[in-house]
Amino acid sequence: MAIAFDAFTAGTTGSGQSSITFSKTCTGADRFLIVSVTTFNFSSGTPSPTATYNGVTMTIVAQNVVAFNVNNWRVHQFYLKAPASGANNVVVTATTGTGWFRAVASSYTGVDQTSPLLTSRTANATSGKTMQVSLTTSEDAWWAISGANVDLNWTAGGNTGTIRQPNKDNGFADSNSVISATTGNAQMSHLGSRGYGGIAIAFKPAGAAPDPAQSARRGVVMMM
Repeated sequence: MAIAFDAFTAGTTGSGQSSITFSKTCTGADRFLIVSVTTFNFSSGTPSPTATYNGVTMTIVAQNVVAFNVNNWRVHQFYLKAPASGANNVVVTATTGTGWFRAVASSYTGVDQTSPLLTSRTANATSGKTMQVSLTTSEDAWWAISGANVDLNWTAGGNTGTIRQPNKDNGFADSNSVISATTGNAQMSHLGSRGYGGIAIAFKPAGAAPDPAQSARRGVVMMM
């Protein structure tokens, strides 16, 4: 069975809140859910969020610090295999109060229901660079890429990926984007004067034979 993109839903909180709840609908067979979260904290405390869907705890893939001055910017990525069908709540909760939350929930169908995760990649920097998460994906996997940054929205170019959800607030200009990619190269890039970070996760279709060497062959993260 081939992997297919289902839908995305975004949620946002205001200043000083430590949780966000929004409804996400998952449909189809062999479902898979990814929640990408951007947190911004006004102090030096570190918000380390957890995520649930329909009350079921999601697994964190990675969290990536995006530092700027004394503020803590982070991007986090969670996944859940076989999420409940229909409309259910995504709940993201942090250990400390944050300045802002940004969250994007992206659902897919046709994904392996036993051990869907193949590998992940992260990259970040604190100022004035261009970052590209450049990934080569074989025909038996998909990549989903998310990012957070202080200045500008992410862009994608020269690839087979599609930006599903750019999300930016002009007052606190973090952004959270999801690019889904099948075969070929997928690039997610940003040019700004301050900090950024990105996470990419590869997952496999239902019925695919396991290949322990895949994680060694997939993906290159570049910072220029």
